[in-house]
Amino acid sequence: MSEIEIQVYETRLREYLQVLKSLSFEAYSQDWKPRLDAKSVEEWAVDISDITVPEAKHMLGGDVAPSAEERMSRLPDPASDPRPGVYSECVLTPGDEDDTWSYVGVATAVTNGSGLSRRVGEHLNPKYRADQQKRQRCTHYDVVEEPGMNRRQVFGTLAVGEFASGEPDDINEMRALCHVAEQIYTAWLGSYKASTMRREKFLRRMTPWKSDLLGMNSSIVVKQPMKVENRAIPLDPVLYKKVRNERSKLARREYDGDQKIGRDAYNSWYQRTVANPVAKMKRAKASKEEIKAFQKLTIGKWEGLKDAELAKFRDNPPKPKSTKPKAEGSKQSAGKKRALDELTGNASPESSQSRKKGKKAAKSGKLASE
Repeated sequence: MSEIEIQVYETRLREYLQVLKSLSFEAYSQDWKPRLDAKSVEEWAVDISDITVPEAKHMLGGDVAPSAEERMSRLPDPASDPRPGVYSECVLTPGDEDDTWSYVGVATAVTNGSGLSRRVGEHLNPKYRADQQKRQRCTHYDVVEEPGMNRRQVFGTLAVGEFASGEPDDINEMRALCHVAEQIYTAWLGSYKASTMRREKFLRRMTPWKSDLLGMNSSIVVKQPMKVENRAIPLDPVLYKKVRNERSKLARREYDGDQKIGRDAYNSWYQRTVANPVAKMKRAKASKEEIKAFQKLTIGKWEGLKDAELAKFRDNPPKPKSTKPKAEGSKQSAGKKRALDELTGNASPESSQSRKKGKKAAKSGKLASE
């Protein structure tokens, strides 16, 4: 193994992290941008390099895209590793080397010390795959299950870490690290579907080669909700949604001018071209499949229209909404805010007691006047 490969790996890792962190606001789901901005490129690079296995570093620092055979022979087997991490999967078609598929995934479960071993076991379990396909079909399992092909799955470990403790913050920190590594390595190994690579141009800037393997990944990690905060502690779903929304509001207050314009331009475009037509489709009794297909097709056009929409939005910003309060709405909004503060622990005991005393005094005064 060459030390030059390690140096090339480290250089490429920083380059691809820079691409990831420099994306426009619209490229992320709302909870990813603050998480990525919490560390510098150098800090992310050091942390990802620390959990990446040496075999993967040498492979990723090579001159050509690693073949399925190289990935199978060089990477450690994750089948019995209970730790969190990122894994590679190759799906082989007997007698046809040109029909070899690539997938990259992440394993961050904490229950029963499962991690990589559990995730690999799920992928290999026909019953699990069938159950998942009933919920939502995916290219990954479509390829594995294609009738008459008798394809074989082979896994390898790309990165593996340790939870520093059982505390939620430590669990969330490692999970976020694994997900960022997953995003980097999925693009780096060319594991995204060809259609996804064509649509998401930034992915092409995160790989040095053209891989001969066929990609199966379709979901862009940073475009999905970050499955970190809600999995580490047993929050009630309703409470979690409220807490998440409050966190999102706080994060949006920190946006700079360009981020705000980007967010508002996208929201305006989405309302006109997606939300309003979907509402009409629902009134016309369109099927869920038709609506979903329309949403997917239309949202996919944003990347090509983004520059024009941003320019249009800057030239003709919407008029600010009236700030005149409505009595009913104000009371309801204040009530919701108080409830949320109490749920999240932000309400002060004094304010709660004052409200109770005030209500009691008002009730007494009303009775006395009668």
